Amino acid sequence: DRPAVKCRFVAASSRRRRYSLTWKEREMGDVRDVLQAKTRDIFTIDEKKSVADAITQMMDHSIGSLIVTSAGDPVGMFTERDVLKVWDQQADECRFSDIPVSQGMTRDTIAVGPNDDLDYIMSIMIKNRIRHLPVVENKKVVSMISIRDVVRAQVKDLKVENHYLKEYISGKFV
Repeated sequence: DRPAVKCRFVAASSRRRRYSLTWKEREMGDVRDVLQAKTRDIFTIDEKKSVADAITQMMDHSIGSLIVTSAGDPVGMFTERDVLKVWDQQADECRFSDIPVSQGMTRDTIAVGPNDDLDYIMSIMIKNRIRHLPVVENKKVVSMISIRDVVRAQVKDLKVENHYLKEYISGKFV
């Protein structure tokens, strides 16, 4: 059962931007295309748990972000950068086991939908300097998408395009 989304997640935009990236106006696809190729596991942590618990969970699952919940409802995100933020704020007295996740989490999180364009998602990530976005559908978090997922999809598209351009140049398509 997926966590229901409350008002803390800010939708990226209802506009779908499509950019002309090549001579044939290639479009990279949408979030749904990326989600088909990955697991949809969503890792959460209660806001009262410690930063040490969050670090352990991220390390155990080889992930860089967690959805933070309160009474089962999402209230923010906790990422690798939030660990550094807590470390910086606590300076010499930093004991991650004594600091609740709620103290270091990001509260106002940008969320995307499964039909959002990957080019647009990438621009959101770059502009806002974020690496993880929750994917929300029907007011529920259904997955997470990372900048790695977006880059992987882009590289795949570029390899396919490169293949067809080479065939075109070599005269296979006249």
